Amino acid sequence: MCGIKTICEEFGLTPRAVRLYEERGLFQTSRDRFNCRRYDAGARAKLEQIAAYRQAGLSIDDILEIFALDATDPVAQRELVARKLRARIVEMDAARRQAETLLQRLADKVVTLNPEVVATRRAVAGRR
Repeated sequence: MCGIKTICEEFGLTPRAVRLYEERGLFQTSRDRFNCRRYDAGARAKLEQIAAYRQAGLSIDDILEIFALDATDPVAQRELVARKLRARIVEMDAARRQAETLLQRLADKVVTLNPEVVATRRAVAGRR
């Protein structure tokens, strides 16, 4: 059993996040005689999974859905995780494309607004 400070250091979480995950029902803790949370091996295992899923961009609701399948059907749980991660990759690819488009628009505006940049680019293009 360990305290919240150890958990936060071990999994790169904030105390606020750990408390939120407990409040949302992702895992349970026990309390010591001073009413401080104590994290046993089961809670630590859940927090390790939660930290990994959150780093991958999954929401708390996604994780609740995944954990709901965990005990009943591990194959279905793995398939659900894979589907959610593939969907996350699609979202991230779309965000990357949007950022690239914005960068190109900004670069085009810089070139139009700064005649020195235009002259330098023409000079470099002439050397090729």
